[in-house]
Formats: sequence, structure tokens, C-alpha cells
Amino acid sequence: MPMLYRGGAQARTFRGVAEGGMSVRWLLLAAIAVTTGGGPAEHRPRRAEEAARLRVEALVEAGQRSIEDAAYPAAEAQLRAALALAESRLGGRDLDTARVLNALGMLGKYTARFDEAHRLYLRALAIAGGAAGRERLLEADLYHNLGGLEHARGASAAGEPYARRAVAIRSRILGPDDPAVAADEAALAALVDAQGRYGEAETLYVKAIDVFQRKAGPPPLELAVSLNNLAAIEQARGRLRRAEGLYRRALVLKERRWGGGHPDVAVTLNNLAVLCRRQGRRAEAARLYERALAIFTRALGADHPQARACRANYERLLAERRPEKGRVG
Repeated sequence: MPMLYRGGAQARTFRGVAEGGMSVRWLLLAAIAVTTGGGPAEHRPRRAEEAARLRVEALVEAGQRSIEDAAYPAAEAQLRAALALAESRLGGRDLDTARVLNALGMLGKYTARFDEAHRLYLRALAIAGGAAGRERLLEADLYHNLGGLEHARGASAAGEPYARRAVAIRSRILGPDDPAVAADEAALAALVDAQGRYGEAETLYVKAIDVFQRKAGPPPLELAVSLNNLAAIEQARGRLRRAEGLYRRALVLKERRWGGGHPDVAVTLNNLAVLCRRQGRRAEAARLYERALAIFTRALGADHPQARACRANYERLLAERRPEKGRVG
């Protein structure tokens, strides 16, 4: 009865905009101010380019927030608009165009358009591969996301080299204890875990969780994802009490971040249901499956792989419960 994973955090903020606290509204106002600012004629092309970059950044930031909120049609519109603007005003070989392609690839991964996502990531990588210095962080993002895409496709062995490449690039630039490196290591752990190398995966998760817990400010999303995935390892090893504690901790963090209707919440609900069923708590498992399936269906559609996996789990549970109803004591 399959558990569900998420292959580590995928959303990287566009050039650090969200981390710096600047809102989409601020960026749009800044773009308008630059566009209408006048000045010497020789400076106007440069200012027009700066305005275009600000508008692209604003659209991508909005698209990434929509992805996090599972508002996928809105994300599609925002990111397609960003790509059209980037290609027309910045060019097809610009790093900001590659960042838009990366964001569109993330959208394709979450909506199970895996082949499309793969093409978008590779196109972005062809642009970003020649970068130097801190600009190589975009290359690390793309390798991270390519690994996550292969995880989602069920090809974890194929994804592992991508994830290791992301860790290597980012750790050289930021140092081994940076939270972004920990996110790469958590994504690598999910790929290793899926291949049954639980000890190695556990070591990576524990290290990443320690880094996330020491990070100042609100707990990052990666902490909840790593707790969920570490719980799945404990469950596979039969350590059900510890697994349940980790799942419930992950669920609290996810619900605090998104409320109760997000697909990432449903991932942990499904996994808790698998655990409850294994412990013989079938009524509780049924309630958890029903809630998870409703979220997956509403947010992703009934044919999404996660919705299908959850529905198959629930149907197996129902098949197990039917003989009990007809039993005479």
C-alpha cells in the first residue's frame, strides 16, 4: 500500500525577491516608475530593460506563490505571461528567461505534465550552464528540480545524479550548513529512500532537519516535507509509534502554512491513513483517506497520480472492511 512522498522543496524564489520581503505590488509599482521616469535618451533602453526585468520578476513571484497555494490555472497564466515578456524583451538566452522556464517546469511537475517539465528544465539548463559565481545557483536549482521530477516519475535512480550535482554546486557556493543546501540534501534523501537505502536517507534527513530547525524565523516548508519523509522511513522499518509522531508534527506544520485543503497536507493524511490501517485502526484510516482523496481530487483532479494512489489505498481498505460487516458474532 504505497505511501506518498514529496521530493524535497522545489520552489526557489526568483532572484531572492520573496526572501527580501518585497511584494509583487511593490515590484509592479517600481516597474511603472522606471518606465515613466524620463531621463536622457541614451539611458531609456537600459531603463526599459530594467522595467521588463522587474515585471518578469513580479509575474514569476506571483506564479510561484500560486503554485505553493495549488492555484495551478492562475500560476499557468502568470508564468506564460512572464515567459512571453522575457523572450520578447530580454531574449531567449537571458538568465531571467531561464528562471521563468524553471518556474514553468515546476508547474509541469506538480500538474503531472512530466515530459513538458523535463523539456523546460533542459532548455533552462542550456542557458544557465554557462553562468559563473553565484549565478550558478540557478544551475543548482535546475538539477535539484530535475531530480525531483524523476522522483515524481518513479525513476529515482535516474534522478539521483541530478540531486547530487545540485548538492555539489550549492555547497561550494554557500557552504555545507546553508538551509538551501539542506533542502538539496533532503531532496537527495527522497531519491535514495525510494531505492530502499534507508540508512543513507535517514542520515540525510536528520541532518537537513537539524539545519531547518536552527534556521531563524518561521519553520521552512522543507522541515515539514522532511519530517513526512523521515516518518515514511520509520514506518517502512516498523517503527510505527515514532512514524506517527513525525507525521503528526509534519501535518501541524503544513496545516499552519496552508490550512487544510492543500495537496501537501493530503500527502501526510494519506500516509497517516496507511499507518492507521497497518495498526488495525481502520475507521480512522478511512476518515483520513476520505479527507486526503477529497483534497487531491479538488486540487489536482481525479486522474493525477497522487489522487489515483490515494484512491487505490482507500479502495483496498474498503475491500478489507466489507467481510467484517457481514460477520456474525
